[in-house]
Amino acid sequence: IKDSGIAHTILKHALYSEAIPMFIGDKVLANGLVYQPAGDGKVSFATRGDMAEAASVILTTEGHKNKTYEISGTKSYSYHDVADILSEISGKKISYVSPPADEFKKTLADAGVPHEMIGLVAMFCEGIKQGELDFPDPTLKILLGREPETLSDFLKSVYK
Repeated sequence: IKDSGIAHTILKHALYSEAIPMFIGDKVLANGLVYQPAGDGKVSFATRGDMAEAASVILTTEGHKNKTYEISGTKSYSYHDVADILSEISGKKISYVSPPADEFKKTLADAGVPHEMIGLVAMFCEGIKQGELDFPDPTLKILLGREPETLSDFLKSVYK
């Protein structure tokens, strides 16, 4: 795109905060376990709402032609952090376990999770483990003119 000469603006999104409930499920508070093969990897999560608002700012203001923006949170979180936040929200101890990828896939398959979903989650977890989704950046905050929604506030809205 850049080499084509066509005017462009590229938004490189971090992993959406909304992926967390999809990956860890709705029973995480009941079973007390975040079970993801992401190791100690971190993600600079941001909400879709904040990302959409930033895109609307870019679309409705000048000065964005031929630029690339990293659209992510200003802080990165591991699944250890997610478990700690969920513990605080619920008042119950939530632990994080990072199983080997093959064990994770088998556990999900045995639970009846569709094969395609298992592959998707495992792929994202491997990327997290390798640090591919850890790129905190102030651009989202700057575009919004305010702090983005925190991961804690997002998780409270989902799991409270």
